[in-house]
Amino acid sequence: MIKIDTKLFFLIAVLLLGGLSTASCSSTKILKLNAVPEHQTKINGLNYYATPSTRKNFTAGKREVKIAFFHGMGWTEKEMTLASDFTDGIYKYYDLGKTRMPIFSTAGPCEGDRRKRADNKSRNAVGGVKLKLKSAKPYSTDLKDISLVAENVGCVDRQILEPENSDVRFIIYRLFWDNVFWNDLQVYHIGWDDAINLKDIDENFRVNKDRKKINRVLKDEIVNYGFADATLYLGGAGENIRNVVENTICIAALDSISNDDSIFNAVSSTLSIEEECAAPQTNENMPISFVAESLGSRALFDVLRAAHFDGSKPILNQILQQEPEVYLLANQIPLLGLGNLKPISEEEALVQEVVPSKRAKLVAISEVNDPLTYEIVPYIHQLASIRELSDNIPQGGSFVYSEGNPSYIETNKNLEDEFGFDVVDARMKFAKSLLGFIPFVSDPTDAHTGHAEQDLIMKLILCGAAEDKTSGRIIVNSCKQEN
Repeated sequence: MIKIDTKLFFLIAVLLLGGLSTASCSSTKILKLNAVPEHQTKINGLNYYATPSTRKNFTAGKREVKIAFFHGMGWTEKEMTLASDFTDGIYKYYDLGKTRMPIFSTAGPCEGDRRKRADNKSRNAVGGVKLKLKSAKPYSTDLKDISLVAENVGCVDRQILEPENSDVRFIIYRLFWDNVFWNDLQVYHIGWDDAINLKDIDENFRVNKDRKKINRVLKDEIVNYGFADATLYLGGAGENIRNVVENTICIAALDSISNDDSIFNAVSSTLSIEEECAAPQTNENMPISFVAESLGSRALFDVLRAAHFDGSKPILNQILQQEPEVYLLANQIPLLGLGNLKPISEEEALVQEVVPSKRAKLVAISEVNDPLTYEIVPYIHQLASIRELSDNIPQGGSFVYSEGNPSYIETNKNLEDEFGFDVVDARMKFAKSLLGFIPFVSDPTDAHTGHAEQDLIMKLILCGAAEDKTSGRIIVNSCKQEN
């Protein structure tokens, strides 16, 4: 009898069967809230940031909240409907399970197949505002005389939601960066091993058609359109993504749905971006909140943290001074932080940065069975624990933090200043069982992508939550209007 290592069997089962869960019931639970600063577990929710509005041509009496939405790597994309689960979740919470189409600006939604075919005929987005770099840098490749240029860096659209049972109007700006990842860079590295349009590929190179069907799907969905995105982000091309994320934030912050001259009110708009955030601060209040999935969480984190400590971008400074909440679904911050390790000199290590008194709050919502997600609060403490280690304590895996360690607590009482954010980790459990009848394995795809489909999570994001200090119960607020 052939013996199979249990770890290998589990990995194979997860990879082969992931995404095949049935509609079996799985209740959503908040298992734990942890925070930095410690015990500051309050989550305000999007409704808290809504401001009064007197807009014409919209429902009277509604407050408004702006949201910048950033998608993740390919594995988080369901049939090219980026952010639709999130907008559907808003309507479902307020309107008792109903979903309605958002109101799009004249520019329309960014839609279309993100992939470029092997014959180089691009399926570009049909709407939204196309974003280009004014000065695109070439990237070297493994062929000495061949370089790649990513001039087109994405598409941003604007949609408005007006739920019936809410006094809030949601203005959502979605950034799609798939074109820069796939059409301009990835297709030339791995596009020939794509199951799409095999007929366009030379017969000698049709590796994908020779694979087993399930393996073909796994290679495409998990690697070609998934992990490859994260790999690319960690290299030099990641600068383009951070650039477009930063500029999208400032485009959203400065935009007004009442402005007839808004770029979102033009047909077939193209915007050359470079320093949208270099505009001077205004006297207007510009509250904006953020939602990011998976890889998008790391890109957004990198942009906001750099702005927090650098302080050279007036518009970003103004946004961060208003202490926005940043909702991260299936965050990749600790995992992709490994790719951010860089050598520093002794002089750089001794530089004392001026720490702003106000900062954003990360609300990291993580399914405990998600294989790609790590909570942020223990990540911060694990890094900080290095200060407590001595020559007599081995570093491998030592974790010295505990509420009963007064030395550690005193030494590390201002971790939020060093990290650049307040943080709340919301540990969730909602993923369905694999195939609906394997109770000891949760569907990893559902755990990584299913957040916005959970009513309790949407309620937490919209209305806020806090931990009762006496009972320890986690109380999620309600923010529906009673008819």
